[in-house]
Amino acid sequence: MLRDRLIAIKNELQKRYPQGRENYIVEDNSISVGLKEFSQNPSNPSNAVIFIPGWGFSENSKSIIPICKAFANYTKESKMYAIQARSEEISPDSFAAEASGILQFIKDREITNITVAAHSFGGAKAMHLVSQLLKLHPEIHVNGLILYESVSLYDERKDEFMKNYLREIGIPSRTHTFRVALDGTIGVVEEIARSGRQFRRRLSTQIDQAIKIHPAIENITVPVIQVQGTSDFVSQVAKMDPDIFPNGTILTAERGDRHGIVYSRAATVAKVSMRILDRSD
Repeated sequence: MLRDRLIAIKNELQKRYPQGRENYIVEDNSISVGLKEFSQNPSNPSNAVIFIPGWGFSENSKSIIPICKAFANYTKESKMYAIQARSEEISPDSFAAEASGILQFIKDREITNITVAAHSFGGAKAMHLVSQLLKLHPEIHVNGLILYESVSLYDERKDEFMKNYLREIGIPSRTHTFRVALDGTIGVVEEIARSGRQFRRRLSTQIDQAIKIHPAIENITVPVIQVQGTSDFVSQVAKMDPDIFPNGTILTAERGDRHGIVYSRAATVAKVSMRILDRSD
């Protein structure tokens, strides 16, 4: 009975939010791009907003539904996709390769006007993606980049990053709901199953990329909106250069939010960040 009910719920969600998976080859590396669409009959499907979740989360994670729905409600004329990419090959530049896979998806869908949003580790992929769009495809207009508690915005030692990450997940907070914890756990278990004995090496190379200032920052000239929790251990606003982006704006929460503000205050952060981005045009 319970199994049948869960299958029925899953099927209903798939009808409500169409999903799929595309595979691309980037420099002999296979990139799997999973997607879920949250828009409902947009009037201009060549316009799109995409959201790239953080490590351990996929396009199917229940926790990302509120932020994606908030984007879809704000930009009714545009397509709204949650997208997660995974590189088959473990490499020191896997985030750039995964961004290239997402870029191929954008081209395949004939998107000509795009806003890119991302959370945490997804921010590292998003910065590569925006840089690639600006350098390689000027015919695709990039409205801007929204980074929610992103990594790769300052240099940090690996042991310090891991200590802060463990503090973040180990100390209770209102941003760490049961649903968020469950989705993160499911994501880790699924990645362990896919990677097998290579899981530790894959995770290590991803952390190596996350703890360095992003190499593509200097190429990002479009408006950038950064949204930060003031008590976030993983993405610490106090360590960031306020002028790291030439056309950037940093928004900080007033309530001392931790890592996961996109989940705990989805409607608010989506609406505010999009409104400010709209004014930046």
